[in-house]
Amino acid sequence: MYDLMIVGAGPAGCSAALALANSGLKVALLDKTTFPRDKVCGDAIPGPVFKYLKQLNPVWSEELLQDGLDLRVQESRIYAPSGKWLDLKWVLPTGNARRLDFDNAILDLVKKYTSTEIIEDFAVKQIIPSQNGISAQGKKDVLNARHAILASGGQAPFMRKLRADVIDRTHHCAAVRAYIQHIEGLDPGKNEFFLLKNYLPGYFWMFPLENGWANVGFGMRSDEVSRRKVDLKKVLLDILHNEPLLRNRFASSDLSMKIHGFGLPLASREITISGPSWMAIGDAAGLIDPMQGHGIDNAVWSGIEAAKHLEKMYSGELTEVQAHQQYRQEVYKKINQPMKRAHRLVQVLNSTPHILNGLVWAGGIPLVQRMIQKSPFW
Repeated sequence: MYDLMIVGAGPAGCSAALALANSGLKVALLDKTTFPRDKVCGDAIPGPVFKYLKQLNPVWSEELLQDGLDLRVQESRIYAPSGKWLDLKWVLPTGNARRLDFDNAILDLVKKYTSTEIIEDFAVKQIIPSQNGISAQGKKDVLNARHAILASGGQAPFMRKLRADVIDRTHHCAAVRAYIQHIEGLDPGKNEFFLLKNYLPGYFWMFPLENGWANVGFGMRSDEVSRRKVDLKKVLLDILHNEPLLRNRFASSDLSMKIHGFGLPLASREITISGPSWMAIGDAAGLIDPMQGHGIDNAVWSGIEAAKHLEKMYSGELTEVQAHQQYRQEVYKKINQPMKRAHRLVQVLNSTPHILNGLVWAGGIPLVQRMIQKSPFW
């Protein structure tokens, strides 16, 4: 029996394993696939990811910056519905990477610096808490542990069963993305966000990758997708072919690419993130930022926090009840509370394009730009 079983070897699960490197606990890290594997995502890696890992070990952060990123990206350009734009520069090191490469790089850190037992190609069908701990039922085998950290994403059937939960579409986003080359004016050091007046509430993004590729996509809150009966793949193609601000930039691109969809559980809604012998982290805990749509930074932070509280539990510093209670409180304070405010702000901005236009115009004033960059929503 393991002391801890981490289900899901993405950034959240790997961060938990790294945080337990010196715990002396017997830890297993499971994943349903074999690495390297792709993950449908926007591929932007926020600066706090490296900050949190640096707090664990500066060497890990530096290695991931060197080996996990396609490009360093220190600037974002935000286009208002008016077509005007605002450039924001970031202080923390940040960048873009295909998740195929980034997730493999962070798993390599776990292999290199921890004694974690890594079990790939283990698809968990069911999580079963018991008086003696918790079990993960696979296709053929069962793994047992005293406790589990669940980093399996928000769509895993066993997560929905554990929480007895259904998706709240007002706190969920649907998105599509594709990889495209030969984009006119693509700046390898700048991510671009477009708040297009014909496609609100939602935004189009263009994030550069190595060798002239870019991750290009569109996302919208799921309740609006359902209410308007929006076909996101058709919307993405319509933007690329017909949007005046963009169509010339894609004139030389091959637009017969594959388009993949994905769902994003937003952190603006509190859900059950722990139960008997388990804690959920990352997307499994619904920790996506409703303002920018990213979640890797929150995934890494939550993985470290869950590991920290469980290590204290095993050392006797905390009871299981205290460890779970403190973890839930930290997640609410750090993520849910500010993301609720961000969710309300997004609703207001998407319904009033003139305010978006005014913010982007005012952002050209240095003082206002500094205030925007220091906002907790960014």
